[in-house]
Amino acid sequence: MIPPSIPFVVYAGIAGVSVGSLFLAGIVPGILMGVGLMVAVDVIARKRNYPRERRATLREVLIATWYSIPILLLPVIIIGGIRSGVFTPTEAAVVAAVYAFALGWLLLRTLGWLALYGALLKVGTDTARLTFIIASSSIFAWILAREGIPQAIANAFVEISREPWVVLLLINVLLLILGMFLEPIVVLVLLTPILSPLITLVGIDPVHFGVIMTINLMIGLLTPPVGTVMFIMMGIANLTMEQYLAETWPFIAVLIVVLLLVTYVPAVSLFLPNLFSGVG
Repeated sequence: MIPPSIPFVVYAGIAGVSVGSLFLAGIVPGILMGVGLMVAVDVIARKRNYPRERRATLREVLIATWYSIPILLLPVIIIGGIRSGVFTPTEAAVVAAVYAFALGWLLLRTLGWLALYGALLKVGTDTARLTFIIASSSIFAWILAREGIPQAIANAFVEISREPWVVLLLINVLLLILGMFLEPIVVLVLLTPILSPLITLVGIDPVHFGVIMTINLMIGLLTPPVGTVMFIMMGIANLTMEQYLAETWPFIAVLIVVLLLVTYVPAVSLFLPNLFSGVG
């Protein structure tokens, strides 16, 4: 949700919306998700009487903030550069990569030649896979359009109701279910061409819908049976699925509450894009 976000970039490319607007739209929902999860952690910790560490002093907070500024500037550079017109989203990726390399190499001194080689290899592999999926999606979208499938699905939803809140509820349920079984990028590639005509028909802002879609798919990463993040956490903590679900359901519930808030209060995601609409 917080830039730079690969799902936002993929959605923007398929739906034809501004990457900069999506990056701005994801900031407030992302902060809400973080705050909601923090509250859940606090409630659970107090209920279980977990041991408490010493509270950081104001001086320690200021020192930590000072040392974090160079890293925190990365999303500011990306969003600011795109919105001000200094560089395009593609050029922003290059600027971000060079800036991150400079931080790791010169400032933090944690990026060596071996780590750089591994990072470049992973980026190349992931980019090739992602590019192949996006390229294939163009053919898939053309087939869907030729067969009239997006219009058929849109008509099916509209037959149920033309009310935007009902359509969004149905789409949320659909995305939450699909997120349990498919990778986010795959769902974005498959459903964005199908759902775009529908949201246009009922008057839903495509930037707002991009945020809704991304939150749904991020929740899907945490849920069984094939949530990627779920399996990573189970492996790290050596948990069974039953143990994992027993501990994570409060956090998933918090994320769903944020999803509903973002869905039915468009200003949550559209406030910043509208605020900066005159820039760039």
